[in-house]
Amino acid sequence: MCQDRKCKIFFINTNYQINKLLKPLIEKEVFDEVTCFNGSDVLDYALEWCENNLLAQLLNNDGAVHRTLLKDQVLLRGFSDVELDLLAAKMEMKSYEKGEIIVSEGEASSSLFFILEGDVSVTVHGSKKGGEQRITTLTAGRSFGEMTLIDHQHRSATITACNHVDCYELPFEVYDGDLKKGYGDLREKLLSNIIIDLSDKIRRLNREIKAYQ
Repeated sequence: MCQDRKCKIFFINTNYQINKLLKPLIEKEVFDEVTCFNGSDVLDYALEWCENNLLAQLLNNDGAVHRTLLKDQVLLRGFSDVELDLLAAKMEMKSYEKGEIIVSEGEASSSLFFILEGDVSVTVHGSKKGGEQRITTLTAGRSFGEMTLIDHQHRSATITACNHVDCYELPFEVYDGDLKKGYGDLREKLLSNIIIDLSDKIRRLNREIKAYQ
């Protein structure tokens, strides 16, 4: 079954006996890759591993990093090239390496981020003491910080770089200052896209909740 295509398999919380059975399969290269996740609260990380591998297969199958332009951003749909250039001039390019925390849950919010390259993991404090729960992974073309741009509340989640990440950062002081004074149409268009995107997320969440009832 695995002769004509690459096969990867993973196990969660394997014990000694299972590891003993896996060893000859690994040595005979029955599978291209075998990954074992052991410890507490590993299910989220195992799922993230699966997502990352699926994404890698969708990207040229060679691990190539997918990079987007500002015009590819979900929140910037409908923006003209002139408007994108004006917005880019008001933002700052930021880069982060794997494992770096970009924003932390509970800290004061001050900016909106547009991911141009790489992936970030979204986590929140779990019910267990000191534990974290993974919510999702955001890829190039997505953004984070849009909720706090609207209500200026503290960060609701921690954002961590899964690999090398390049992103544009739009400070709220620019959004509420320069854009409001000189680029009102651009500001309103961005706000409209944020509202539409948040509405889509709520509708999707409602469908998922209904599916579990």
